Amino acid sequence: MTGDYRLLILVLWPFAGAWIGYLIGKKDSTYRDYFADFVVIAEFVYVLWLFPELRGGGTTNFLAEGFCGLNLHLRLDGFREIYGSITAYIWMMTTLISREYFAHYQNRNRYYLFVLPTLGATMGLFLSADLFTVYLFCQIISFTSFVGIAHDERDTALKAASTYLAAEIIGGSFIFSGLSRLYQLFGTLEIDELRAAVSGLDDRTGVYVAGVLLLFGFGAKAGMFPMHFWMGRAHAGSPAPISTLLSSIITKTGLFGVILVCANIFIEDKAWGIFLLVLGTFTMLLGAVRAIFGVHVKRILAFSSLSQIGFILMGIGSSMYLGAQNQTAVHGALLHMVNHSLLKLLLYLCAAVIYMRTHTLHLDDIRGYGRGKPLLHAAFLCGALGLGCVPFFNGYVSKTLLHEGIVECMHLAAEIGGPYVLFLVAEMLFLLGGGMTIAYMMKLYFCIFIQKHPTDQEKFDNLNKHYIGKATTAALIGASAVIPVLGMFPHLFLERVALWGQGILNSGLEPYVIHPVHYFQASIMKGSLLSIGAGVVIYFSVIRKALMKQVNGGAWEYVYRWPKKLDLEDLIYRPLIERWVPDMCGAVCSVLNTPILYRAIQKMDLTTDWREKKKENDKKRAEDRRKMLEKRRLKDHNKYR
Repeated sequence: MTGDYRLLILVLWPFAGAWIGYLIGKKDSTYRDYFADFVVIAEFVYVLWLFPELRGGGTTNFLAEGFCGLNLHLRLDGFREIYGSITAYIWMMTTLISREYFAHYQNRNRYYLFVLPTLGATMGLFLSADLFTVYLFCQIISFTSFVGIAHDERDTALKAASTYLAAEIIGGSFIFSGLSRLYQLFGTLEIDELRAAVSGLDDRTGVYVAGVLLLFGFGAKAGMFPMHFWMGRAHAGSPAPISTLLSSIITKTGLFGVILVCANIFIEDKAWGIFLLVLGTFTMLLGAVRAIFGVHVKRILAFSSLSQIGFILMGIGSSMYLGAQNQTAVHGALLHMVNHSLLKLLLYLCAAVIYMRTHTLHLDDIRGYGRGKPLLHAAFLCGALGLGCVPFFNGYVSKTLLHEGIVECMHLAAEIGGPYVLFLVAEMLFLLGGGMTIAYMMKLYFCIFIQKHPTDQEKFDNLNKHYIGKATTAALIGASAVIPVLGMFPHLFLERVALWGQGILNSGLEPYVIHPVHYFQASIMKGSLLSIGAGVVIYFSVIRKALMKQVNGGAWEYVYRWPKKLDLEDLIYRPLIERWVPDMCGAVCSVLNTPILYRAIQKMDLTTDWREKKKENDKKRAEDRRKMLEKRRLKDHNKYR
């Protein structure tokens, strides 16, 4: 093992802390909770401590050669430092609220035993410098986060966890197959070596096969269509801190894998860029539509994550199409990853605050809960406006860059005779997707903070002074304060973050200087204003008219109108996993275990060598059987003589 051992500490410290905390929890749960807080705070401080060494484009590596026959290679550079810091920060916030959230839960010792190693594995994945290391930590995350999703041990939680694990196993199989193909082609999984090997390849058929397998494998972790079927159920069935980690960070591990594959194997590949853009557009629209139809807060936020992942994939696809001139799209994709992580941290913290007092997140049951609660109101509003691409909030900056990237693709397609109409349609759907984001966030906002509960409003009002603890208050304030600051000063913060981390997506390309984006000019804000207008129209014309109904007494309630036949989990994936695959495997094994196959082989025109070898084997087996019978006969003869 060579290199900077401090990177190994970043990975192993949460694993060690989990077992130490487990032993402490056997004696005293309070000390265990405080020790868990210490573990995540120390991890966050340690990541920041490494920051000064990376300024100016520096990197540091750790390499364990021959690990599992390959290499365990960790690297810390600009992008990895950014997402290492975000990972530690979000884990710190969710752990701080876990003490209050799980106050009345059982098996809290088990919760920390698995959630802290998930932090270590996630940190290891973001530090990975070769695809084998990515795969290793990806599989660890799948199994440790599975326990967190199933923590409640109720039927809904267990079903959600089983669906999640099935998706991760399928995705892991795709990744393993893709990596095997790459290793067969190039004899290495080191990212730097792959980039050089692919650049000199003439026949790319095998690379495309491996790329598709890896894309859908990592897409299962990210929640990309068509591997998204676990997201709604897993988020709704798991505790709010786990939902926060799933949406904010764990889905980004899948996107990180997609970025590594695209940026190092398919950079400047226009066909691949178009494929990813189309896939991202469909993912974005599907997630937004499902969120509009939702009636459960965490399911709405889960499908919102699906939609935002689609936006990010559109940015990655645009960057592949633009090639050396891709910096605007690169900045948009990277910043929207960062912004989405921060926004979903805040919104899921708000959901946790509501659930801790109501024990439900169905819209009809929590209607009016946020009235008279200014801190919760302000925090949720920051998250909703940021996600809705409203100017002066962080989401506006990244979505503006994503939109500009698509516009640049349109101009390039017009110059070189490419699919201009495709990019024009993608831009229109991009703006529509932004409008649908506004619509479903308005649905949540009006339900929680504007409308009144028909029967329990007085009970909600009585909680106004005692609805949140000190640690949760600090986490909510810290998470919400970042959103407008980043949005109001994009050149000071977000653009520096983008410049520092851009090497992950355009490594190997010549530096390309982009024109500065004047975010608050009327011409730039036009796209955002169009989306906001479309969102208001969708809310009042679709949600209020078609997705709500008036019941006896004049009260309105939310109605779930998504057709059951369009639920891919129940329609395709669960039957595939639970019945079709086991039945097919059983049928194959039954055929192989019967004389039918042997008789079919006998009738085949086999080679003479095989026939002679079979005769020798049959003769040997007959001789062995004769000796065995003779031995048994002599034994019986001596016994009864």
